[in-house]
Amino acid sequence: MTNAEVAFLRNLIASAVSERQGGPIARRLAEEEGVGRIDRSRVLYTPQDHIRAGNLLRTRGYPLDIPAAGSRSSAQGAASEKVNAVPVAQQLVATVLLNLRESAPAVHAPGCFVAMPWHQALALPYQVLMVCETWSHCCSCTSTPGCLSM
Repeated sequence: MTNAEVAFLRNLIASAVSERQGGPIARRLAEEEGVGRIDRSRVLYTPQDHIRAGNLLRTRGYPLDIPAAGSRSSAQGAASEKVNAVPVAQQLVATVLLNLRESAPAVHAPGCFVAMPWHQALALPYQVLMVCETWSHCCSCTSTPGCLSM
């Protein structure tokens, strides 16, 4: 469940509206999670849908209350400051293009990376794929003698 979907469900519960415009999140939650009923260009909600929205959040481990806005370092109610914070580049991976042939789809300056969807990164003509969960660790590795050089 994305942060936008969590926020949508929390707002739906807090406002207890009976209908909303049928945007992509409202439609997906109605079609796949059974929260609401699509009626042309809008989604209709009953009190049972508001209960279902709360149950959906609880079973997925999200609190029903909307966390107070703040910086990443001050996010509360989670084991990590990243849980309740807005993702910087959701759905993107940092890709360092090393030694790609001339026909590669993108180039970048040394020491930089290209942000792209993961499926595009997997389609690159790579010989070695290094996955690094924390970018700062990858950066420190590239500056260590004997490690990758950019």
